[in-house]
Amino acid sequence: MPFVDGEPIDASKLGALETELNILKASMPKIGSSSTSININSSSPSVTTVSPSGTVTPSITPSNVFGGISADVPLTPGSRSTFTIDYSAAGLSSNPKAIILTPRGSEKVFSINQALVKSNTVTSTSAQCHVYHRPDATACTVKYYFMVIS
Repeated sequence: MPFVDGEPIDASKLGALETELNILKASMPKIGSSSTSININSSSPSVTTVSPSGTVTPSITPSNVFGGISADVPLTPGSRSTFTIDYSAAGLSSNPKAIILTPRGSEKVFSINQALVKSNTVTSTSAQCHVYHRPDATACTVKYYFMVIS
């Protein structure tokens, strides 16, 4: 159905274009409505992504997924706090492929900028993390949830 430069516009091509636009318009609510399902069992955990068209594609096939919570992390305004997450109970044979951190909720947590995993400290049993607390924030103590994927 391509339009060729210099050729007259054909009514059938315009009709085909209108049909394609109507199909696109009808599918607009579906865009961005993909869902993700996580299936974890003792034999083979997997993370699968379902696209808006309904196509299922495995995006990650981890051999191990482990989660936990850190000890209390005291946060002082205007300074960086360092803490270690321990995932030795996961029994990983190598360094994890991914570590995800998120603060455990409280009103004071909103003033935290970002928690980072210090990459050169990641081992198969633990990792050192840093979090910077803004200077205009209130001192508090926070715990961090973490998920490790190997």
